[in-house]
Amino acid sequence: MNLIYGVFLDRQPAEQALDNLHKASPDLQAEVVSAAIHDRDLRNEDLPRSGNFATRPALIGALLVGGFVGLFLALLMTGTLSGVGGPSTIIGSKPIDAVLLTLAAAAFGGILAGIAGTAGNRTKVQGLHRKLSQGKTLVTLESSNDRAKTIIRTLTRSGAIEAGTI
Repeated sequence: MNLIYGVFLDRQPAEQALDNLHKASPDLQAEVVSAAIHDRDLRNEDLPRSGNFATRPALIGALLVGGFVGLFLALLMTGTLSGVGGPSTIIGSKPIDAVLLTLAAAAFGGILAGIAGTAGNRTKVQGLHRKLSQGKTLVTLESSNDRAKTIIRTLTRSGAIEAGTI
């Protein structure tokens, strides 16, 4: 799930945008029901838990780091890298050692990527807080990835000065 947002100059175009979303497609009814209009403040209760912000980057980081380390160790253990100046094998290593090291590397990569993902999204949320303090109106709603583009396009056509996902 994504948090989709649209920033409007005032409340009237924000309400019109929700009406347009409601009319746009019967498939979007669940998203429109979860929509909220924020005039003054964006409370933490109105946002998904910060763990949701970290899930996708953490999974990607774990897969990339774990995959790279696992591939590298597999190449070392089979002696494939000996042709380019690497050791013929890793002396004294057992396959379980490589598996455990790969899992540890994947966990480390996932943690780092999750932290980075959360920090990036926190910056976006702080930007939305600033816009609200400047008198803008914010519309938020949750949606799946496959519907996000349609919703963002509808918000923009309805007068959003900025729209996107977190």
